[in-house]
Formats: sequence, structure tokens, C-alpha cells
Amino acid sequence: QGNFGPGTTQNMSTDIAYAMVAGPNGTLAEYALIQGNFGLFAGQILDQLTGLPVETEGKRSFPYQGFKFHTMVSGGMTYICVAVDNFEVRRAFAFLSDVKTIWLSQYGEQGLQANKLAMNDSFGRLLESRMRFHSDPKNDKFGQIKEQTETAKEKFHTIIDKMTERGELIEETANRAQQLHSDSFQIKGKATELKKKYKTRNCIIWTSVICCIVLIVAAFGIAAGLCGGITLSGCTHPTPVPVPVPTPTPVPVPTPTPTPGPVPTPGPLPPNNTNATHW
Repeated sequence: QGNFGPGTTQNMSTDIAYAMVAGPNGTLAEYALIQGNFGLFAGQILDQLTGLPVETEGKRSFPYQGFKFHTMVSGGMTYICVAVDNFEVRRAFAFLSDVKTIWLSQYGEQGLQANKLAMNDSFGRLLESRMRFHSDPKNDKFGQIKEQTETAKEKFHTIIDKMTERGELIEETANRAQQLHSDSFQIKGKATELKKKYKTRNCIIWTSVICCIVLIVAAFGIAAGLCGGITLSGCTHPTPVPVPVPTPTPVPVPTPTPTPGPVPTPGPLPPNNTNATHW
């Protein structure tokens, strides 16, 4: 961990060991989670930063003996923290930004005229709570998001590798997805068109049925008005009684009597011929 003198405790339970807020008149508040000479070295860095012009304000980091001194100069105020060497710089400056926001919300510009250690009693314990909070990896939301992103990237690369092993290219997969998307729109369009078609046909059928019913009812109403009511009694005729037809009497037909004709008289026989030849 490095050696900051005989007062430094090596067995650290936090990544941020020391924090300080300083103004033009010196250190206004500080807190150390472990014993050491961090305040002495921080004071030396503060002396160097105090002489810098205003346009050089910003963020800086100074590695020293296994630790890093992170500084933030803004609006005439200086915010310093000391963290272990492997503590992420991003997290260190996130801590300093948090301290700056809380300081300005409580004191505003009072620190520019305040005397040395004027706010140490009131702000020191707040520094301690924020140091412990930012040292806990569970409170690093950005780190959690980053870890989740890395996990998602690993899964994505695994999927890509498997797709490559099966011989499927990303472009082909994208084309298939696009084709499926287009097909889905076509199917949806056809379904909508078919739905409209059947709806129109049903409307025509129901309109025809209703018109037929209306015509039948109207015809019946007209007939009922002309024939004396719904029974149509005025338009009915009695069934005619059949008249019996007289059976004709047969007339006897007289039998005709045949008239006898003249009987022919036979003629004289020819004379005997003795010279007749007999066979």
C-alpha cells in the first residue's frame, strides 16, 4: 500500500482513505478513515494548486507510494481525496463531484472567506459517510451498468460465434428478418382487404334480406287495405257448386232389311259334239 510514515495503517477497510475541502485561506474540512500523513501531503499539493491561474482549474491525479491524490479545483475551492492505487479514477472524481455538490448546497460561497477548519466539525462527518458510500462497489451504479453491458456483450459475441459456426452470416439473417417483416405487412394487408370484402358482402346480403322483408310486408299491407283486413276476406270468392249434367237417352238404331237382287237365268247348254277327243 505504500508508506506515508509511521502513522500510516496498512490494513485498510476502505478504498478512499482521506478527503479534504479547502478554500483560499486553507483547509476548511477534512476527514481520514485511516491514520497517516495524508493531510501533510495534501497540504503540499494544495499549496501548489493555490498558485495556479484560474484558467488552469480542473481535475488532476498524483500517484504516490501506492496511493493516488485526486484533486478538483472549481470556483476558487479545492476538493481533494486520497484513494488506493487500484481505485478507479472515475469513481474518485465521482466522489469529489458529490462532495462539491453537497458543499455548495450547504455553504455556497462562504468557503471563499472562511477561516481555516471553520467547517470541519459540521462537514467532517459528512465527508466520512460519503467516503464509505463511494468506497462500496455496490453503490457504483455506473460500474454495475458497465458490468451488465460487458455481460451482454459477451453473450452477444457468443451468439455471433454460434451463428458463424452454423454458416449463417449476419447480412443473411438481416435479410431474412427484413423479408419476414415485409411478408408480415403483406399478410396484414391481405387480411384487411379480405375482411373488408366479407364485410361488404355481408352488408349487401343483409340489405337484400331487409329489402325483401320490407317489400313483402308492404305488399301484404296493400292487399290487406284493399281486401278489408289482414284476413283478406273481401277478396275471397265462394266455391261454385257443380251442376249435374243429364245423361243422354240412347236412341235405337233400326236394322236395315236387305233388298233381294235378280237371280240370273242360266243359258242354254252347248250341243254334244261326238267328234270330241277324249284324253
